[in-house]
Amino acid sequence: MPTYQYHCDNCAYEFKSFETMSNMEGPTKNCCSKCKQFTIVQGVTAAAIIDPVVAGVTRPPAEFTRDVLNPALKAYDHDTAGNRLKRKYEFKR
Repeated sequence: MPTYQYHCDNCAYEFKSFETMSNMEGPTKNCCSKCKQFTIVQGVTAAAIIDPVVAGVTRPPAEFTRDVLNPALKAYDHDTAGNRLKRKYEFKR
């Protein structure tokens, strides 16, 4: 369920409410809990944008994995702070 923001035009009281999309205007029909006036207005709410690859819903294209992701991960594995310390203090035999 999305979170919607509401505010009272009379006393400027602000609150958030978890509502179903079909009931998003429900709180606007109620009176304000602070001033008891029927002046609740729905505010502007930013939509949450989720990357489907990060969320695990979709896999990246094979070309991206092969050409971009795998080389970047290999470079990152070789250039971590732990590996830099190992190389710095490695004893030469």
